[in-house]
Order: sequence, then C-alpha cells, then structure tokens
Amino acid sequence: MRQSTVGKISPEVFVPHRERRLVMNNSRACAVIGSVPMTAVRVVMFLPQTRHGHATMRRFYYFNCDHFRRFARPFSVPRCPPMDITLLNDFMRATHLLGMALGFGIAILADLFAARAVMRPLDDRDFETLEILHRLVTMGLALLWASGVVLLWLRTGFDLDRFSPKLMTKVGVVVLLTANAIAMGKIGLPTMRAYQSWRFGDLPLPLRLQLSALATISAACWISALTLGVFSQLKPLQWEFLSFYVGVVYLVALIAAVLAASITPIIAAIARLRENRPRLFSPLPKFRG
Repeated sequence: MRQSTVGKISPEVFVPHRERRLVMNNSRACAVIGSVPMTAVRVVMFLPQTRHGHATMRRFYYFNCDHFRRFARPFSVPRCPPMDITLLNDFMRATHLLGMALGFGIAILADLFAARAVMRPLDDRDFETLEILHRLVTMGLALLWASGVVLLWLRTGFDLDRFSPKLMTKVGVVVLLTANAIAMGKIGLPTMRAYQSWRFGDLPLPLRLQLSALATISAACWISALTLGVFSQLKPLQWEFLSFYVGVVYLVALIAAVLAASITPIIAAIARLRENRPRLFSPLPKFRG
C-alpha cells in the first residue's frame, strides 16, 4: 500500500495529539482548526450565508504544515518584544522606596506638626498644612500599593503557597496602615477641626485617647513597614517570632497613646499659667516721630 505523504509535519512546528482550536477572524471567513492529527491539519472554512437563504457552506481542506503557515501568516498579529523582567522589578522597587520615603517622612512630620496643639490651639493655616500633609501621605500609600501589587505578581504570581511569613506580615501592616490613614482623614482631622480653639490637653479624655492612638499607631505602622522591608535578617523567621515582634511594637504604641492622653492636661495647665502670669517688665510703647 502506498504511504500517504499529505500533511507531513516538520519538527519545528510539532502539533500535539490533543485537540486545539485557533480562531482567526476575517471579514469574509473564519478559519477554525478542529481535530489536529499528526499527519495533516484540518481547516474548516465557514462562508457567510448567501442572499437566497441557503445554509452556510462548509469546505474542508488538508494543508501541509508549510502551506498552513503561509495561510495563517496574514492573520498573525505582530508581537512586541518582551519587557525585561529585571528592569520592571527594579523600577517597581524604586517606586516602592519612593512611596515609603514620602509616606514615612510626611507622616512623622504631620504628627510633630499636630503636636503643637499641646502648647497652643491650632489656627486655620495650621489645619490647611495638616490637610496638605495628609494628601501627601495618601499619595505615598498609593505608590506603595501600586508598586507592591506588581512586586507580588512578579515574585509570587499571587500564589499563596509562595508567600513567606515576612511577606504576609508586610501585607498586614500595610493594610492596617491604610485603615489608620482613612480613620485619620475621616475621624482625626474633623475632630481636631471641631475643637480648633482648644488645646489638646483640654479635650475630653476619650477624644485624647482616640487622637493619640491614631498618631502612635500611624508611627508604629510606618516603622514596622520600614523595618520589614530593610532588614533581610527577618526573612527566614517564622510567623511566631514576627507576630511577637509586631505585637510588641503596637503594644508600645498603645502605651505611648495612653501616656500622651494622661500627660497632656498637665502640659496644657503649665502653658496656661505661663500665658496668664503677670509680666514684671512690660515692653515700652513705641513713639512715632
């Protein structure tokens, strides 16, 4: 029996046994590759329905793979050269560091600026500055999230089995940091604006605890995120040690909030006494010549 030579496949275009489908859309026809045997490629041409209402015509062609490659070339889409993953990883790391520097530095500056309310009430200009600083911190958080999601995709492919305990701790810290920033914008700043003419120590105790906890937890989150991102010695540690470390940091932050809420009334009373004490030497009046 004569052996058929139709549809021989060259080694560089090997077609597996399993069935594949390749749909190539065209204005006149749609070519679908159905069952793909080892010896030939079956191409079904679906022609559009005629004006007379006849059924769609089907024609079957058997191509040699070389012929098929020439046939499919007009339907192929040119591919862009693949981006270097190392370059993308370095760019995302730089963006991540930029977001960390912006958010951490501005957050500490905002906490120190808000601490001026301990000695004197804040005015409108001070609140405008605090709102600007809060927007900058939000920008830093947005950079952290955008670059962090891309870095997670590059390193783990969003596979939870590849998440290390350190990485999961970092994600949890950033989630808590984001929630704290939202609470600062929705609760902290409006509360301080409502008591604008008050010193911080003159506020009711629940409000002092609330504002102090927002400030200290913000600082603890930024310090924890910076520590987890910088020190490589924390990478092989297990979840037990990392949870203990994070728990100690936030416990210290809460203790600092309680101390700040307890000490600030004394500082406010001292500042009030300094303002109301009589001056022995009053400044001389200025004479206009």
